[in-house]
Amino acid sequence: MVARHPMANLPRWLSAIAALSLSLLASTPAWAELTVRLNSLQVEENERIRLTLRIDRNDAEKEPDFNVLNKDFRILSRPSRSSQFQSINGRITAWTDWTLYIQPKRTGRLVVPPISYEGETSLSQSVLVAALDPSVKRSLQQRVFFETSTTPKTPYVQAQITFVRRLLYSDGTQIYGEIPDVPKIENAVVVQLGTPTSRKVERFGQRYSMIEQRYAIFPESSGSLTIPGANVTGSVRTIVNQRIRRNSLSVNAEPIDIEVRPIPAGYPKGVPWFPAEDVQIIDAWDKDPLVFSVGEPINQSVIVSSAGSTGSIIPPVDYELPASHFRIYPEQPNISDNPSAERILGVRAQNFSLIPIAAGAIELPEVELTWWDTTTEQVRIARLPSRRIDIGGESVVRSGATANSTTDITQPNTLDDSPSPSAVDAGADSRSWLRTGLWLAAALILVGAIRWAMQSGKLTTRLAPRWLQHGFTSASPKARHRALLRCIAQAQPGAIRDALEHYLQALRIRNIDADTDVADAMRALISTAAYAPNDPPLARDRLSELANSLRKARGDAKQQPLPALYNQRA
Repeated sequence: MVARHPMANLPRWLSAIAALSLSLLASTPAWAELTVRLNSLQVEENERIRLTLRIDRNDAEKEPDFNVLNKDFRILSRPSRSSQFQSINGRITAWTDWTLYIQPKRTGRLVVPPISYEGETSLSQSVLVAALDPSVKRSLQQRVFFETSTTPKTPYVQAQITFVRRLLYSDGTQIYGEIPDVPKIENAVVVQLGTPTSRKVERFGQRYSMIEQRYAIFPESSGSLTIPGANVTGSVRTIVNQRIRRNSLSVNAEPIDIEVRPIPAGYPKGVPWFPAEDVQIIDAWDKDPLVFSVGEPINQSVIVSSAGSTGSIIPPVDYELPASHFRIYPEQPNISDNPSAERILGVRAQNFSLIPIAAGAIELPEVELTWWDTTTEQVRIARLPSRRIDIGGESVVRSGATANSTTDITQPNTLDDSPSPSAVDAGADSRSWLRTGLWLAAALILVGAIRWAMQSGKLTTRLAPRWLQHGFTSASPKARHRALLRCIAQAQPGAIRDALEHYLQALRIRNIDADTDVADAMRALISTAAYAPNDPPLARDRLSELANSLRKARGDAKQQPLPALYNQRA
C-alpha cells in the first residue's frame, strides 16, 4: 500500500495556504542570533586578537558595549561596523559585524565574557595566553617603548600643562597603522604644539628612532585629571635558538593621573582668574606721528599677549578715558592662539575708535591687568603706562552751554568749521564701516584669487612669493633663518610668523636650543603689527636683532634624515 502525504486529505485551497506559510517560515530567520568569533584561541602575551561580534540582521545601528572586555583585555581599537544582505533561491540572510582588536592583560587561560546587545547575549569563549621566553620579552621591551612626561606636576586650573609623548623603536622594528592621535580628555582643552618631530636619539647605549608629540592641556576644573594611555602595534625581528623569527607586539603608554589645583586663596577676590607664565600689554595707533585734533577720529589697539594660556581666558582690559575729552567706541576683540613647539601664546587685541571733543593737555590713564604667575606662584600686575597728550583744535561745547560761551553748537554761525557731536559720531561711524568694508572686500578678493590660482594650476613655484621660493622648503636652519630675515625685510607679519615657526622647528629637529623668551618677544611684535589698525610700521630692526639672537648655540651635529616609520626590512 502506498502511504499518502498528510496534506493530501486537505482541500486544495487549504493545502496552498499551508505550503505558502511553510515557505515563508523557511526563508525567515527564527531568531537574531549574537555570536563572537576570534581569529585565534591560542596566542602569546603582547599579541593582539581580532574579535568579531555578529548579529543576524543588517539594521543594527547602535554600537554594542564592549566595556565588559576590560577586565582581562585591553581594547586597542574602536569597533568598525559592516553589514550584509543576501537573497539566494528565496533564502534570505542578513547580518551586521563589529570588528575590533584586543590584547590580553596577563598570561594563562582568559575568558572573553558574554556580550549583550538589544536583548541578545553571546556565548563566552576562552583564550589560552602563553608566556613569552624571558629573553625574548626583555628584547621586545628594549626594542620598542614609550616615554611620557608632564610639566608642571601639580598645575592650576586653566593653566597650561605641557604633555610630551615619545615613541622609541630600534632598527628592524615595523610599526603598524598610525601614531597615537591627540589625547581626548574630559573637562580639558587639548592643543597640539607644532607637528610631530622625528629624529635619532641614544638610550641605554643604543641608537633609536624617536617620534615626539607635544601637547598643551588646559584643565577646565580642579581635581583629578587623567591623560589616557596610548597604544601602537607592530612586529620585531628576534633570534631564538639561532633562528630568526618575527614577533608581534603591542606597546602601551600608561595613563597619567594629575591633581589639578584650584584658584589659590591668595588671589584677589572678585578679579577674573588669569593664570599664565608671562603677560605683556602693548598698544598701537593708526597715526604716526601721533597727533590728536578735536573731531578727528583716531584708532587705538590694546594688545594683551599671554604665554602659557589661551586667548579666550584673557580678561578684557578696564579702559576708560575722560568723558570730558573723548568719546570712545570699542569694537569686537580679536582673540587668537599661537602654538609654538613649547607653549601657547594667547592674544587678545581690543580696538577702540576715539574721538576727541575738547582741546587741551590730558593724561591717558594707565591700564592694569592682574594675573597669576604659574612659575613663581604669585600675583602680578601687567601695566600699560599712562601717556600725556595734547589735543589741538577748538573744543566742541554741547547744547546747554552758558550764553557767555564762545562756542555753542546750537548756533550755526559760531562754529562754521567744527563738526557737531552728532556729525562727528556719524562721520566716525561711516568711516569705520567704510574701512571695515574695504578690508573685508580686499580679503575676499585675495582669498578668491589664491583659490582660483591653485585650482587652475597657475600658482607655481615661479609665481610664488619670494619667501616661499627661498628657504621654506628646505630643512636647513641656515636657509630658514635667511627666509625669516627676508620676510622681516619685506614687513609681512603673516609671513614672518610662519617663517619664525619654521625656523624654530628646524632648530628643534637638530637638537639646537632656541631662546623661548626671544621667540615670545618676536611673536608679540608680530601680533602688534597684525592686529593694529591701518597697518602701522613694523619694528623691522628690532625683529632682525631678535632673529639673530634667537639661536642659543651653534650645533655641530650633522643633519639626520627623518627615520622611516615603516621599516620594510624583514
